[in-house]
Formats: sequence, structure tokens, C-alpha cells
Amino acid sequence: MKLLFLHGPPAAGKYTIARPVADATGLPLFHNHLIVDAVHAVFPFGSPGFVALRERFWIDVIRAAVAENRSLIFTFQPESSVSPGFPEQVAGIVAAGGGETIFVQLRLDLAGQISRIPMTIVPVSASCAIPPCSNNSTPISPPAKPPCRHRR
Repeated sequence: MKLLFLHGPPAAGKYTIARPVADATGLPLFHNHLIVDAVHAVFPFGSPGFVALRERFWIDVIRAAVAENRSLIFTFQPESSVSPGFPEQVAGIVAAGGGETIFVQLRLDLAGQISRIPMTIVPVSASCAIPPCSNNSTPISPPAKPPCRHRR
């Protein structure tokens, strides 16, 4: 079992690189946002529930892959709410199952990161006290007068 562990700062191209590697190798891509987005749908980013569930899901999926001798690609963004030593913990789980973790660090300076992040301005309805929710990963063009879904 091999785990390709791609890590780097936001907008460094982890998914951009991992997708064609997955296509070329046939390895499944377990990218960072699969779990982050699912947990964030219920818990605020960085909250105790978010942190605990995110890491539990990551670890559980990797343990299950090791148990089935299933190689995969994992993308990861190091940041302050992740437990110290998380990458080493993952490598230990893989090694304990007889597998190998291959760490690949992507680097990109701040100017490069900013150039890769799409900037979308979403108008707020004057009759709505709370701005509409947005999906930060996909820029969208809202209707001219977005309906307010925050009324009670």
C-alpha cells in the first residue's frame, strides 16, 4: 500500500496536481475538501467538533485503506487547527500496515497563491440582514436580486 501525501499552503495546486496523477495512475483521490466541506457544513471551522471529526474521518479512511491494502492520494493543508504531528501519525499508521507514505510538498509564494484564488463579489439584497451564503470553492453569478433565505 502506498499513500501519496501531497501537502502545501492554500492555492498551491494540491488538487490541480493530484487530479491528473489520480487519472494517470488509477489511484483514488482523497482530497482535503471532501472531509473539510462535509464537517464544515455542520460545525464552524476550527471549533472543537470540527477539529475532532475532521481528523477522525481522515484517520479512519486512511486506516481502512491500509487494512484493504488500497493505495491512494491524499491532499493536505497544514494549518493551526490540525494536531501537531498529524502527518507523522498518518505515516505511522501506513507503516504499521506494511505500507509506504510518500510526502510531496508543494510551495507557492503569497503572490502566486493570490493569483490562483478567484475573487467573486456577491451582491447582498437590501432586504436581507444577513449576507447570502456562498461556496468559497466555486465562484457563482447570483441573480440580479438574490432572494433572501434568512427570513423567519
